[in-house]
Amino acid sequence: DAYAPFFPKTAGSGSSTTYACDAAWSATGDRVCFVGGAWYDAAFCGVFALTVDIAVGDSRADFGARLQVLDKNPATL
Repeated sequence: DAYAPFFPKTAGSGSSTTYACDAAWSATGDRVCFVGGAWYDAAFCGVFALTVDIAVGDSRADFGARLQVLDKNPATL
């Protein structure tokens, strides 16, 4: 789909060996979108990993971010 290229129309044909993984879950109620995956599941991570099944009031310890220091002078790193 040209309007949503990273959302598959169907799920189930991908695998970790083809590098075209997919999965689909559904849940009711308001949900929060997390991008990047969880630290505990190496098969579900990466820039295009997307989770939209987490409840709005849920608190999680398995999602995070990598911190990066950007220095104007790379020689000082």
